Amino acid sequence: MMKTATEGKEDFQCLVVLSFDEMKIKTTYEYDTKHDQIIGPYSQMQMLLARGLFNNWKQPLFVDFDRRMTNAILFSVISKLHQIGYKVVAVVSDMSGSNHTLWKTLQINENKSWCMHPISSENIYFLADVPHLLKLICNWLLDTGFVLSDNSIISKTPLLELLKINAGEYEICCKLTETHILCKKSQRQNVSLASQLFSETTAVALERYKPGSDPKLCCDLAHFIKEVNNWFHIFNSYTPEIFGFPCKSAYGKYITTQDAAIDKFCKTVKNMRCIGKKSLQVFQKGVLISSTSLKSLLHYVKEKYNRSYILTSFKSRRSRKFIFAFKEQRRTR
Repeated sequence: MMKTATEGKEDFQCLVVLSFDEMKIKTTYEYDTKHDQIIGPYSQMQMLLARGLFNNWKQPLFVDFDRRMTNAILFSVISKLHQIGYKVVAVVSDMSGSNHTLWKTLQINENKSWCMHPISSENIYFLADVPHLLKLICNWLLDTGFVLSDNSIISKTPLLELLKINAGEYEICCKLTETHILCKKSQRQNVSLASQLFSETTAVALERYKPGSDPKLCCDLAHFIKEVNNWFHIFNSYTPEIFGFPCKSAYGKYITTQDAAIDKFCKTVKNMRCIGKKSLQVFQKGVLISSTSLKSLLHYVKEKYNRSYILTSFKSRRSRKFIFAFKEQRRTR
């Protein structure tokens, strides 16, 4: 089916991004009526998904249980896609322990954000799942805070002070609630909470009202939030162009402004440290690797396929709805 779909397509329409995700599932036995067999019990479900870089299509290619993603599985899928006319140019995953191990095996790091295609020997660029990175940045800020390159500290303290003002007669930051700052357990996995905390609205409120006793801390945190917000929008674009909002437009549409925002945030992330830590944490490495990969990927598609921009929302794994659909399909067979 996929091979037939390549007929009549231009080369750039066959460029593929692979994303994979592991999900905890209910540990129980299930009966497969079609094959008359008992399945399970399993605790984790792994799914690998292919999607078009410039075409709006998605196709699950690999599903297994209690099995980590390996370079052997990954290269096998890449090779089979190549044989039917699809070229994998990027791979997306979160920065969980097993995935980070795979990245290390392939020698993916801040200085080398790619591995070699097993057949064509061209670069395949690795990117971290940006919503997952955003949650990690948020959790580290709320849990420890950061020490910046000039030894100044940013923490959640101004946000707590902002809540006190919010609780008064006037609500100055409608997006910010106690849940955003004191979130626990599953709430810490909520991307919406993290994106609302790292919003322009929050940053402007901090700059304007400077809650608490330390105005500099408020301004430093506001600047950091703006950097996170701009970087996140660049890596999560759905529309080719949004006039007046270059960071929300497709990457490449406002390349000078977008690269400046990426470089600024990368400089901050590279030079800051989580309080109590001496080295870069996984989320910091993810930001740096993804930034390098996105720039390299755009340069590649410009040079080889004459594409001037990339809609970066492809980077989000967003494969969980396919996992749920797959599980439901098995139940109804």
